[in-house]
Amino acid sequence: MNYRFLQATATALGILVFATAGSAHANHCDLCSPPIPTSVGLAGETVALDGVLALVVLDAFSDGDLEPALPYITISVRDGADAPVAGALESSPGFSTPIWRPSQPWVAGATYQVDIVIDTDRMRYELYPAEYKPGACPLLPEYHGAIVIDTEPLPPPVEPPLTFVTSYIVERDPGIASLVCCDGSYPYHEAAPGAFCDWNGDSGAWLQGAGRCTSRRGYGKLSVQQAVEAAQLAPTVAANLAVRMLVDDKPSFPQSSALLVARVLYGPACLRFETLDLARGDTFVDERCVGDDIADQLGKIDVDPFADSEWKCQGAPYVCEVIDSGYGGHWDESACGSWPDGTPLPGETPTTTDTSAPDSSGEDSSGQDTSGSLESDGVAGCGCDSSGDGPASAGLALLFAAWFYLFGGFGSRLSRRLATSPRVSRAAP
Repeated sequence: MNYRFLQATATALGILVFATAGSAHANHCDLCSPPIPTSVGLAGETVALDGVLALVVLDAFSDGDLEPALPYITISVRDGADAPVAGALESSPGFSTPIWRPSQPWVAGATYQVDIVIDTDRMRYELYPAEYKPGACPLLPEYHGAIVIDTEPLPPPVEPPLTFVTSYIVERDPGIASLVCCDGSYPYHEAAPGAFCDWNGDSGAWLQGAGRCTSRRGYGKLSVQQAVEAAQLAPTVAANLAVRMLVDDKPSFPQSSALLVARVLYGPACLRFETLDLARGDTFVDERCVGDDIADQLGKIDVDPFADSEWKCQGAPYVCEVIDSGYGGHWDESACGSWPDGTPLPGETPTTTDTSAPDSSGEDSSGQDTSGSLESDGVAGCGCDSSGDGPASAGLALLFAAWFYLFGGFGSRLSRRLATSPRVSRAAP
């Protein structure tokens, strides 16, 4: 008995029943449309005598502007006698790290209790009333912990040590217009009307027929990561810093580490990495340009399908024209040509039908969806049309999603490290 098949079917049907029993407004876009903080913490548990509390607030769907969230952040600081400590929450303009500054100096060597709560439900209700649904955002990010005040103040501001790493990545395009197939296989794509985003020809294909398909096109991407080397700094100094990276004046902010910024580039670019001293306001700048030496390998590129380890064909490869059906598309079996010379081929009929699983997934180097997109930053949101047939359409969408999750994906990547020496210049603030 195929246990994996039964598991997939039971899980998918369970999701379908749950979706159809809920509100007609419930869909996979409910939780990710507005920029709502998802977690909160402190940059460090040891604070300099003249330091501030640096809040690490993560929000996967915003541009790093936490100013709207400040009124919904409640901070309670209490000393060893459980007496409240006065202070104020401040933004760090241009950076994603708000701070809390005490009204009176800290007591050297003292321990303070810190409690932070972000009322995301009220924030959603007041700032995004059109998106608000009671209980849709039940998780209130919070932090509870103790800090210890160092006996020494911060040292004079100085430019911190930095690391800079690049990786070149080739990601195959899973869209059916980019595939080449063999041995009687013909790809297609289907979506439930009103449930998935409008089909754009770039999302993953399912296969019909007994043969194989792989991509002949892809995206060349340059992944860059720049960070402050916190290990070389005193903990109180590292906790007093915030960073951001600008490309063409568009900022990127830390997501997985407080002092590291990652960016994916599809062409040569000049980067500006800024480090902010939170307590005193000094800014240090590192600028460099990357990608000129591999400019012809970035963006949309042709890839060798024969380099795919799964590409095993007995017959000659071929491609066909794509017929767009609005909510999907498929290869026109009567309009095919051999690949790569394009010699017309007679129409063929697949000998078998296999509709078991989607065969693709698009992710960038950070695990984010990039199917057909050349955006160099940000997270794929929910810009989809969910105004179809209510819960039934949403249920079908989740049914397909469950199948995607349980059966894996299509595509392969080639990654190699670049041993480059970027041009570096340091500018005064």
